[in-house]
Amino acid sequence: MQALQQQQPTGPYQLMGHSSGGRVAFEMAWQLEQQGETVALLAILDTSAPDSNQPNPMADYTALNWLSDIVLVFEELSGVELNLSLEHLRAMPDLETAYVKVMQAFVERQTLFAPGAPVDELKALVNTYRITVQGHADYQIPGKLHCPIHLFRSQE
Repeated sequence: MQALQQQQPTGPYQLMGHSSGGRVAFEMAWQLEQQGETVALLAILDTSAPDSNQPNPMADYTALNWLSDIVLVFEELSGVELNLSLEHLRAMPDLETAYVKVMQAFVERQTLFAPGAPVDELKALVNTYRITVQGHADYQIPGKLHCPIHLFRSQE
């Protein structure tokens, strides 16, 4: 917020956020309005408004679920199949083995990680993804926004 106001000390502001950044934009708009500033536009791309009535679908996720999600998101975005379903990962002897197997799949396909990269890099990616997704799911705006909100959704 401070960085925004250093660039533009007063409104009206125009804010935009994509995916979990949409929640960041909501919060920024809320804080600006609480300071008496005007938000002329809040544009949200491929996300939804915070909803306190909506249950968190990741509430019961395990570490293996988060690892599997990284695989699924990567496959969806890249079109590259890793052939490592949640069931496949559950069949591994332990979580560490599952991480090693996923890391090998990325390295073999020469994507995301360089050969010889430590498994800790994958663990850090999964952790960052988990924190971002949980924050997105848990965020509740503290009150009503007065600015116009425009939602943009991609079709493909």
